[in-house]
Amino acid sequence: MAIVDDRQRTWRFPRPLLMAHILFASMLWAGLVVVSLGISAGFAWFSEVPGSIWEQASNVAAWYVAVVGGYVVNQVVPMHIAHGRTRRDTTLEATIFMVSFSATAAGLVAIGYLVEYAAYGIAGWPRELSGERLFTSHLDVPMILTQSWLIFIVWGAAGVLVGAAYYRYGPLGWLAGIPAAILIGVADIFTRIPWEPIGDMLERFLSVEGPSPGFAILISIICFAIGSALSWPILRDVPIRNR
Repeated sequence: MAIVDDRQRTWRFPRPLLMAHILFASMLWAGLVVVSLGISAGFAWFSEVPGSIWEQASNVAAWYVAVVGGYVVNQVVPMHIAHGRTRRDTTLEATIFMVSFSATAAGLVAIGYLVEYAAYGIAGWPRELSGERLFTSHLDVPMILTQSWLIFIVWGAAGVLVGAAYYRYGPLGWLAGIPAAILIGVADIFTRIPWEPIGDMLERFLSVEGPSPGFAILISIICFAIGSALSWPILRDVPIRNR
């Protein structure tokens, strides 16, 4: 007779779910790249290109990651629980999915910068970037990946929080958008929001001049952890509703 080890891992890496969303996100990414370059061409035709359009267009990716997080916890997690999986395992798998999907989305954003860099070079358009960010060039791939991933894990955790609250509490669950927005805002201060005027206070009290990778990593991971911690009590004993 086989002996079952109670300590045996019961959760699974969400490969099918991850691959399906990566495929769909890649198609949306390709469309966004085409639209971004089309806008650049439009500017060039009527006046002149003001700089990177992808820098602004790629901001929509954070919203998309948040929506995916809300969808997964609102639709996929209850389905897995209804099929006999534990709430702990499905919540853990959803967290692993969000971290992995955020990394993939960050990679797509970085590739978008490289595509724009090449296209702008061929067309002779300026490759200027604007705003306070962790990177200063299209070719600074490590920092682009870092900033994008940090932003996406926080937005994803926010989406999970709102999606879980809405599933359990109905329309009242939208109130979870308040702490979710706070987490996003705090993380964004250290990654991509224009530094002034909040940055002036940070410079005064923390001696930080401009967005810092160290602070960005620390604050974003803390915000992600808080978002996940707020979601778990909602999902820990969430009932399965008939749709």
